[in-house]
Amino acid sequence: MPWQELPLPAELQDKNVIPHRLAVNQFGDLYLVDNENYWLVLIPGDGSAPRFSGGWGDEGERFSQVTDIVAAPGLDVILSDNATHRLLRFDRRLNFVDDLTLNSSRRHSPLEFPHSISKNRWGEVVIASSAESELYSLSARAEIVTVIGDVSYGQDRLMDVSDIAVSASGEIAVVDRGTALLSVFSREGNQLYAVLIDGQDSPEVNSWRGNWLLTEQSGKCWIVTAKSKHPEPVLQQAKKEREIAVADVDILGDSIYIIDESSGKILTARLKHLE
Repeated sequence: MPWQELPLPAELQDKNVIPHRLAVNQFGDLYLVDNENYWLVLIPGDGSAPRFSGGWGDEGERFSQVTDIVAAPGLDVILSDNATHRLLRFDRRLNFVDDLTLNSSRRHSPLEFPHSISKNRWGEVVIASSAESELYSLSARAEIVTVIGDVSYGQDRLMDVSDIAVSASGEIAVVDRGTALLSVFSREGNQLYAVLIDGQDSPEVNSWRGNWLLTEQSGKCWIVTAKSKHPEPVLQQAKKEREIAVADVDILGDSIYIIDESSGKILTARLKHLE
């Protein structure tokens, strides 16, 4: 799968946008987060002019350290700001909507240090915190629906979550550095299976064709299915391809988008069937 550079509009070059996080929605709109210049950028899929939001701060559309961004499914965009303990919600055009604040008698304080977020087609948002091991699944009204991987899970509890993803069916995949496992849970929080991934270095996880795609920092990819329960390599890039350092990943259809940390460029490729 040869990587190709995605040309960025001149407006981004003029503002010296440095991408650190990215997300793409079902319309092909690309969203970029610049944590150095505090930009949130929309590159519309229809080819119209980019839109900008953000700025440094802790209120409204301003942020300090975005650790994740999710733009699909649905029409809203959610950022996790680890430094200010906020979940910022924007509409598709980057108009700030509100803070996604937890609304539940089970917790009386905001979730601290949100690290990774994902969203299912019912509008529920799954949050991982860098301060806690368990996950929280929130309804569209920000009420806690499920707590996943806490002490009640016993030997199956989560230890050190690095990334999460949600499939179209609502299943939740969790990369856990503490156990070197990819654990898959149902929407209700029941553990379905776990896969040893100690051969990969804290990969990012995405849902692809109803399965799970693991992307290593080098750009190598593996797929995990409920049937195989074992990482199988996706066709790798040719030996002469450029060396990359993956900073963030998202998938639209069979297209994978990454930020190459070493160059700051957006690269894309077509995912292929297994060898």
